[in-house]
Amino acid sequence: MNIRLHYSPLALLSISIALAVTCRYPDVQASTPVINEIMASNSATLADEDGDYPDWVEIYNPGPGSIDLDGWFMTDSQVDLVKWRFPAETIAADSYLVVFTSDKNRATPGNELHTNFKLKSEGEYLALVMPDGVTIGQEFNPSFPPIDTDLTYGLAMGLYELLETPTPGAANSAGIGPFLGVVARPDVSVKGGCYVDAVDVILTCETAGAVIRYTTDGTVPSLVNGTDYSSPIHIESLTTLLATGFRTDYEPSDTRIETYVFIDPSVASFNSNLPIIVLDTLGEDLPNLNDDPDLDPYIDCRIVIIDTDAQSGRAEITGPEHFEGWGEIRRRGESTYGQGHYALEIQDEHRQDNETPLLGMPAESDWIVSFDVIDYSLLKNEIAFKWFRDMGHYAPRQRYAEVYLNTDGGDIAPNDYKGLFVLREKIKRDNNRVDVAKLDPTDNQEPEISGGYIIKSDKLDPGDTLLDGLETAPYGIHTAGAGKPILAEPSPSDVTDQQIDWIESHINEFHAVLWQNTGSAYYPGAGPKYSDYVDVESWIDHGFVEQIGLDNDAFWGSYFAHKDRNGKIYSGPPWDFDRSFHNNAGDYDKPYDIWKLNGEIFGKWHQRLQEYLEYKMALADRWFGHRENALNTARTLAYIDEKAALMSEAMSRPQTKFYPNPFPTEVDLFKTWIANRLDWLDGEIANRFAERPPIFNPPAGPVDPGESLEISKPSGVLGTIYYTLDGSDPRLEGGAINPIAMTYDASDGPITESIVQMSSSIWKYLYDGSNQGTVWREYGFDDTSWVAGPGQLGFGEGDESTNIGPRVTGNRTAYFRHKFTVSNVSEIMDLKIELVHDDGAVVYLNGQEVDRVFMPDGPIQFDTLAKIQGENSNTTLSGISSTFLNEGDNIITVEIHQIADTSSDISFDLNLEATRPNADPQIVFTQNTIVRAQTKNGNNWSAQNEKLFQIQTAQPGQIIISEFL
Repeated sequence: MNIRLHYSPLALLSISIALAVTCRYPDVQASTPVINEIMASNSATLADEDGDYPDWVEIYNPGPGSIDLDGWFMTDSQVDLVKWRFPAETIAADSYLVVFTSDKNRATPGNELHTNFKLKSEGEYLALVMPDGVTIGQEFNPSFPPIDTDLTYGLAMGLYELLETPTPGAANSAGIGPFLGVVARPDVSVKGGCYVDAVDVILTCETAGAVIRYTTDGTVPSLVNGTDYSSPIHIESLTTLLATGFRTDYEPSDTRIETYVFIDPSVASFNSNLPIIVLDTLGEDLPNLNDDPDLDPYIDCRIVIIDTDAQSGRAEITGPEHFEGWGEIRRRGESTYGQGHYALEIQDEHRQDNETPLLGMPAESDWIVSFDVIDYSLLKNEIAFKWFRDMGHYAPRQRYAEVYLNTDGGDIAPNDYKGLFVLREKIKRDNNRVDVAKLDPTDNQEPEISGGYIIKSDKLDPGDTLLDGLETAPYGIHTAGAGKPILAEPSPSDVTDQQIDWIESHINEFHAVLWQNTGSAYYPGAGPKYSDYVDVESWIDHGFVEQIGLDNDAFWGSYFAHKDRNGKIYSGPPWDFDRSFHNNAGDYDKPYDIWKLNGEIFGKWHQRLQEYLEYKMALADRWFGHRENALNTARTLAYIDEKAALMSEAMSRPQTKFYPNPFPTEVDLFKTWIANRLDWLDGEIANRFAERPPIFNPPAGPVDPGESLEISKPSGVLGTIYYTLDGSDPRLEGGAINPIAMTYDASDGPITESIVQMSSSIWKYLYDGSNQGTVWREYGFDDTSWVAGPGQLGFGEGDESTNIGPRVTGNRTAYFRHKFTVSNVSEIMDLKIELVHDDGAVVYLNGQEVDRVFMPDGPIQFDTLAKIQGENSNTTLSGISSTFLNEGDNIITVEIHQIADTSSDISFDLNLEATRPNADPQIVFTQNTIVRAQTKNGNNWSAQNEKLFQIQTAQPGQIIISEFL
């Protein structure tokens, strides 16, 4: 018999007629493969080796002999029959092979197979093609029928139909009937959302002859449950409407869920420049039964979310809605001042988790709605998460939103307004969150058992999985302290004893290697290194975020790490920074000059890692590299300003929240503390780990052919500069000089000319509280009545050469002028200013503003206050264009502004340098080049500067990569 399947032609004909699908089997030799089962929308049925749930196709060998699939093809395209090729894979008689249609394109014999395409749940062409690449072995033409999520379509009793239960790798279950099609989901005339007046909802369905059944009691419509729709449904109070379409010989439709929330007329005009979240618990108070809110139960909840309009930038509580539906809510974390933190789960019609994208964030079912009570700026988590993302790692995404929460029944009223909250991603295993493989209870052998795990250091809650099998001595690690090692995923209900034992043993082995404890039973021998177990970059970068924030919980509380299957242990994501930065629960003026390392487990890891020379070097490299981008002070402060402006409207509303200061003051305190902290850490990291890296001029590409590179050392850094042009490190592991590294001859570098000298230049100054307008900045201004003196100038610090005091309360600005001459201006490459200032400063050259430091944007008046406290700050302004200069006579003018009328000091001094090119530069670019440079002073190396210089000019819209970390 030459037909591949043992089905009668009549049966095959009935399939094509019933399904309007042609499944064709040409004449072939015996024992050839068959597409036996198709899942085109897999959400939870079968996970692959990565823990993902891709679609899949099951291939069956009906016998009698084995089949070698080598050279066969599978395709979803009629014009590309050789789209994906099977490897040398054998299927025994009466056996099955599952192929994931995941677009991951894996075809290694003996391993999971993944095609280079995905399936469409609405149906599409699918075929098996013989090794000649031309002959069709089997095809669904024009397509297989639509298949709902987690259902399969396959052979049952000789017919292709939807199957009762997916059975990957096994004989198919019984069919549920050869449906003629799928009923279209019902439409509604009025979508769910927030309404003032009653609505009449009309239901329609595109499928002719379909009957719509609906419910309003929270149950799912079926042929035996619900009401047949016949006339508009009148809705005048909180209601969730579910509607499903039915037709004989058709698969029922997806269920439509629409939630209608009613609001008091006094709330109807509410609008915001932020999204609005409306939560209603159907008159039930949120349980508050336990000392730990995380142990409180979830309760039913209705949800409406309104995003801002793309054109107006406003969200109106009456819609249009971004999301409406139902789910469950409970308290979480700590609650203070009548506000709270809530865990929110989005659910589908069956009250199961419903992965939903919210406010531009990837789809998930678990979310946090949080008011960070002791983060008075609501910026701490925002900036910490952004830093970690900008350094190349995952951190929770979040959106600010104004929240209404109704727990007393009735319509949404003004007293249900809870203020400004954050909708935040919850830390959990997910492809778009912590991307590690899913560990099933059956994964108890390697390699499956090797991941994925999420581990945290935190207080232990009832039911948590404590990793108390860790070796603690001689490492100083504790499993009984405040920051206990806890296995967060797999969950306590899913994890097996074998998995707990495996991750504990793996960590114990890492400890033995990290501390070189050769006496440990877990010590694997002399070969492995700490870097074989942990991802060094993530541990360094997460350490930066914790270190900058100086969190009271740093390194021990809410500290997460994770390990993927066959992977290293990664640090992160960061979490819970409300007790960090400049204040802790009202305790202001937190010191910014402390290097912090504590914690019972992860803090000990950081301490020990920082004793290794190569880790020290990597830490310094990444710190100074990040300071140019992810951790750049100006970029950070600008981002804070952007987010503060976004929140200012909501923060101005009457609220019951407690803030020690007005919101703008909180933001300024936050920014001042961060700027000082970053500045202090520059010096601390240079002292603890490695000096600042050499400076490139220009700093990075693109460059023109023939353009040269000048390298210099930062002020105070000693030693010889070594560089490479092939992307290799000048310093070899262990500290030796790379044989191909070249010495940079400073005499070949740029010529630095000091134009205005700090501490010796004479300045004219005025500090009398007067409004000098703008003419004082010009060269020709008459300053004969002003007083003169050398730098440093100021009062109140005790280090001034010229005291310009006494202090006068209310005098906000001091003015300074200095004239100088320059020749051959056209030869000058650029200018650099080193500025001492307390507090804010604006610098002008020949009447034009060069830059401003710690000052607000916009016009500067004589009574403008600085926005950040300077505290005798030192700031370098580099890369200043020489076009500010005149040939011959010039003037530089500076105005120093106080942070407050009660400020007790002023400091000012300035150094101006010009850089001129060398006639014979050492490094000239003729091709794309990666330059790495470090300074060596004795046995000590500086951090490394690494940049890519590209011989091209960026066109509009073109991205130029200029830095690697």
